[in-house]
Amino acid sequence: MDEWVSLEEIYAAYLDCRKRKRGTKSCAIFELNEAANLYQLWQELNDGTYKIGRSIAFCVTRPKVREVFAADFRDRIVHHLLMMRTMPLFEADFIDETYNCRKGKGTAAAHAKALELSIEYADGWVLDIDIQGFFMSIPKRKLADRLEVFLRDNYKGSDLEQIVWLTRMVALHCPELLCEQRGDIGLWKLLAKDKSLFTCGEGLGMAIGNLTSQEYANFYLSPFDKKVKASGVGYCRYVDDARLFARTKEELLAIIPLLREWLREDGLTLHPRKISLQQVRKGFTFVGVGIKGGRIYTGNRTKGNCWDMVSFYNRLPESEQVQSVTKFVQRYNSYAGYMIHHSSYSIRYRTWEHVGGMKRFVFAEKQLGKITPLIEYNQYNQLKQSYYELRKNKYSGIGISGCQAKQAA
Repeated sequence: MDEWVSLEEIYAAYLDCRKRKRGTKSCAIFELNEAANLYQLWQELNDGTYKIGRSIAFCVTRPKVREVFAADFRDRIVHHLLMMRTMPLFEADFIDETYNCRKGKGTAAAHAKALELSIEYADGWVLDIDIQGFFMSIPKRKLADRLEVFLRDNYKGSDLEQIVWLTRMVALHCPELLCEQRGDIGLWKLLAKDKSLFTCGEGLGMAIGNLTSQEYANFYLSPFDKKVKASGVGYCRYVDDARLFARTKEELLAIIPLLREWLREDGLTLHPRKISLQQVRKGFTFVGVGIKGGRIYTGNRTKGNCWDMVSFYNRLPESEQVQSVTKFVQRYNSYAGYMIHHSSYSIRYRTWEHVGGMKRFVFAEKQLGKITPLIEYNQYNQLKQSYYELRKNKYSGIGISGCQAKQAA
């Protein structure tokens, strides 16, 4: 058996994969026999017998109904391993104006770039575009072939053939053929045909939910990104949502047919009902926020979800509110921490005023960007106090010093 990947690399990919996932069932099951499972995966990769396992498919309802595939935990380790080897090559190929699933990028950076462009083109025009059924329209074979050509041109490791083999396997995988559907099965009926791997067509689609899907989708759109940027317009993109900026309306009208053609070359379609052209000074939306007059405003969907969350806890009986303080604080701070980066003080103020009985258990910090549980309702403090009480009861009357008690504990 020729070793092209070491156990150390497998373990590093495993540690990266399990971050923020240790509470999931699949991760817990894998950890029960961690050493044996990692060794088996190492063997299968090195002797070429590795096969992709069963995925779990389910639908989420927020922010809208969407199909998600969760790969088996050991397969996710392989995804992280692949990205550790190839991500630097992809990053060198991407333009700076794409922001999804990239280190140092994300939604906040996308908002900042759109704001920067809105100021640069303050007297100009902005074109909103969207790619119809983006993930489900990607041709697997074309993607796999393009990945192979790219890797053969740019990957310099001695394990090139193994990396190409594994990359093609992941890119061509059809998780819908071997999966377990969970949750409300009826939600699939609410999805359009171009929104599900089960109905999008043979040989099409990337599973939403996998790390490799996000990166390979970025890679697949990279030629389109380069063409748009080379046209001379201002540009920023987050997944399938993009904004183009120009000094005149005519420049953007002239580029629309080109956008359609460039996407058609890759088997993709410009969404016919999601094209909007307007003056920058009138404002526009981008990735869940509104941008106008040099400011970023929290989107209506986020505001509504936050309001609904607070209303849910307001309706709980007092006994359940006490038990829900920690969870409420976490959820509230996720919204407040997001909105504090926007021009949203009035929204945060109204949201805090909407908090009902839960105010008895928390207090708000300056600028209403964060709330903190009162000491007596802080779960961490309660657990720490319980520990000290147990230790105190255990060693009371024995007559040993605190240092000795600590050593004995």
